[in-house]
Amino acid sequence: MFKKAISLLLSLMLVVTTLSVTIVSVSAADSVYVVAGVPELCVNTWDPSPETSADNIMEAQEDGTYVKVYTDVAVKNDYQFKIVGDGANWYGIDGGDDNFTFNVKSVCDVTITFNPETLKTTVTGEGVEIPTELVIESMRAVGNGDGNWLNGVAWDPADDSNLMTEVSDKVYEITYTDLDAFDNYQVKFAANGSWAANWGGEYAGSGVESEAIYNKADPQMAIEVPYELADVTLRLDLTNFDYASKSGAKFTVTVTDKTGGEETTVATEATEETTEATEETTVATEPETTEATTAATEAPKGLTVNATSNYFPAFSTFV
Repeated sequence: MFKKAISLLLSLMLVVTTLSVTIVSVSAADSVYVVAGVPELCVNTWDPSPETSADNIMEAQEDGTYVKVYTDVAVKNDYQFKIVGDGANWYGIDGGDDNFTFNVKSVCDVTITFNPETLKTTVTGEGVEIPTELVIESMRAVGNGDGNWLNGVAWDPADDSNLMTEVSDKVYEITYTDLDAFDNYQVKFAANGSWAANWGGEYAGSGVESEAIYNKADPQMAIEVPYELADVTLRLDLTNFDYASKSGAKFTVTVTDKTGGEETTVATEATEETTEATEETTVATEPETTEATTAATEAPKGLTVNATSNYFPAFSTFV
């Protein structure tokens, strides 16, 4: 009887274990992973949906990983993508927020592999290169262009009218003049004519150097210009930017008031000079008034006759 009970218990445990393995396997099989990235790679730009981006669905492998192979990928730098699970969960490098970036130096097939357990992504191919530093060929200001702001160009990372000048090694500047007063001028910095490498940040005030954040959808800078006909200078400093950590970049926005601030200062200085001149006049006048008053006060009592002449000094005859 005891042996039968033990045998029945072991059979039940085996059934439960089998059911658990089956449930886990079915759950894993139901997960769908899609490569979402730049159009040069995925055609559908950053599309996470398996329904509308079926060509980018990854195939499940026996070892639990997922693979997508792209054939005859063209020579190009800064291919970027993320893995998206079930249309909602985005995985960048090591499962984080940063896009996976690779270059193709010669036409080849590119294999992307994703491990859902470790959230690791790998890219392989004969012509594939994984960059270890950022090579910048150009830098542009990009944002909600309107009127003089960004030369009227809205959100175009390749427009040459917003090409910044490299004023020193890895430091870029551009100035926009005669801007209207507005509290929401938006801008980011984009390298090499695309969004592959870009920086945003939080505007902390005119002339304040702040951290430039690499490759985040938000925040773009929202700049307030409180007066009319202002000039705005944008400055991006990549001197201490570290590509491995994607940190160290700085930006500064300088807003210049051209509505008469300097004239007001000159007028104030003129007023100060006038005040000083008035004080000097008062000092020169006061001694004469004091002497006259003193003379009148100290004269002896009695009849006093004062006589003056153009040739003789004033004298007094006391009676």
